[in-house]
Amino acid sequence: YVQAFDLAFLDQAAPVRKLRMDYPDKSNRFHWLPLAADPLIYRKLDLSKKYDITFVGSIHEQLRPKRTWLLKTLQNHFKLNVFDGDGKRSLPPQKVVRLFNQSKVVLNENLFPGLNLRTFEALACGVCLLTESSDASWQSFFKDWEHLVTYDPVSLVHRAEKLLKDEELREGIAEKGRALVLEKHTIDRRAEELLKIVAESLPQIQAATADKIRLYHLGCAFI
Repeated sequence: YVQAFDLAFLDQAAPVRKLRMDYPDKSNRFHWLPLAADPLIYRKLDLSKKYDITFVGSIHEQLRPKRTWLLKTLQNHFKLNVFDGDGKRSLPPQKVVRLFNQSKVVLNENLFPGLNLRTFEALACGVCLLTESSDASWQSFFKDWEHLVTYDPVSLVHRAEKLLKDEELREGIAEKGRALVLEKHTIDRRAEELLKIVAESLPQIQAATADKIRLYHLGCAFI
């Protein structure tokens, strides 16, 4: 399906790599445009910390057993606060922002390997993010123990404990993560990147004939 378009922007790195391998003659059509935060919504608020570890997301033991295991493991060792949408699919962003700002640590778990919205939105709020090491695509942007902290099933409890005990370390990571997201990973930055790629794909006016330019613009499509 994606072959029908002149340019395709995907929010995860893995499918871009696969498309480029499957269609090497069209590899310049496929681009990774990661998710990002809207800083007008997800921002730092002047609120006191009332939660040790917070998780915001839906819970379903059968559909998401990994998530269930992670939450139960943390609940056995720490005071974990879980906000699952009050029976709805999700909480409104305004409430999520307050929960993030009131938390010492925000837990992130991915439904599939990659970078999800929670990663950027939590960091934009200036909270320390404890996130899955996942497929390591986060390494393209962030450094472990500098902008965020990653975990796997073995290191989860130890790393959570270290962050809760060391406020200076935790807050330092949170502030560096926030600064980086606001500099490079907002929706404005993604829009700039998209427009740059589109502009680079257009024919050079000086070298193209009028017919070529006309045909190109009539047939150009992005997904």
